[in-house]
Amino acid sequence: MAKANSSLAGFALDVNVNIQVLDSRNKVKQEVTKHNKATKQMLTGMLNFLRGDYNCTNRRDDINAIRNIYDAKDYIPCYLGVGTYGIKTGTDGLPAYLPGDERRIPPLIDGYDDYTPENPAWSHFTDTNLQKEVSGTARYEIGVIDEAVLNQNSYTYDSVQFVLGADIAPNYFTSVAYGITTDIFITELGLFSTPVPNDGNLLARVTLHNNVNTGINEILYVRPQDTIILRWTICLISLSDLSQTSDIPDVTQNTDMSIGGIVVSDETNINNVEEEQNNG
Repeated sequence: MAKANSSLAGFALDVNVNIQVLDSRNKVKQEVTKHNKATKQMLTGMLNFLRGDYNCTNRRDDINAIRNIYDAKDYIPCYLGVGTYGIKTGTDGLPAYLPGDERRIPPLIDGYDDYTPENPAWSHFTDTNLQKEVSGTARYEIGVIDEAVLNQNSYTYDSVQFVLGADIAPNYFTSVAYGITTDIFITELGLFSTPVPNDGNLLARVTLHNNVNTGINEILYVRPQDTIILRWTICLISLSDLSQTSDIPDVTQNTDMSIGGIVVSDETNINNVEEEQNNG
């Protein structure tokens, strides 16, 4: 993939997800910034929108217009789901700590952090669900808290940026053992169009890891009294077909297709976009 031109800075091409865990005193215990991976579901919806499938003026009768407008909801991120895939648990469902283990460090299944294409612990373009979604409650509703129309350089037409936000109250995403609400480790987060867990309409996914090489543990440790603050930026960039620079991100070669930096170009080759993504 060609490197983004420096003049594209500010378009959420690098990092577009910020997560904070706050304790009961509203003190930040943990902060993680990541870049998500958009899925085939999201890209399919974008292409339908661009083709005008959900525009009433492109339909022959009112019945088809109403039906297709309703169908558009399948591609609009409105809910946040979280998952716990990769946490090694015992028969009681609790994390399988070894004697002397630090309770804030998650015990992980073997190979969880291995960077391989087939490892479900990393985000992939073909994902349809989180690997192990927390399903005791409905997904958390997420909404637009900020939006702007950007045109920061000569390579783009108007580009739209939305910031989705959620302040998740204590005791929402939790684990219950022996009738008691316990701490939870969150290893994955996803955007969905519906509130029902495990329904297969994943639009974008973020995976978290414990990098032993850098000493950075991204996996969220959330207690029942903690609050999760999430900001998820979506930026759609429309490139000018008059641009001749080779530094502009090319969607036909982009193996890190992401909702934070989706590029829409007149020269987009749709067939190539469906290739499996090999990193998270």
